[in-house]
Amino acid sequence: MPSEYKVTAVVTETIKKALEQRAKQENRSLSNLVSTIIKNEVESWLPQPDRLALSFLTALAQGEQPQEEELAQLAQSLDLEPQQLQEICDRALRNRPSS
Repeated sequence: MPSEYKVTAVVTETIKKALEQRAKQENRSLSNLVSTIIKNEVESWLPQPDRLALSFLTALAQGEQPQEEELAQLAQSLDLEPQQLQEICDRALRNRPSS
């Protein structure tokens, strides 16, 4: 199962031009800009603990160490010690198959 999916959206010419201009200003592709906008909007719909968990798990899945502040906030929302989550991160990253 893929970890990312393609979607298609229909927008007006004005919106398309605005998106293209913004993407050019940020030195990124139109697709990357739209993907980021959608991701940020959908994540804003989630309750705070869900957003934290999503960010935490996304970082781990990408082989990255979650940010310390996110780790502390998630630990608090789960009623855990930050060290417990750090140990989970360490195990997950240590046991991650190399590409």
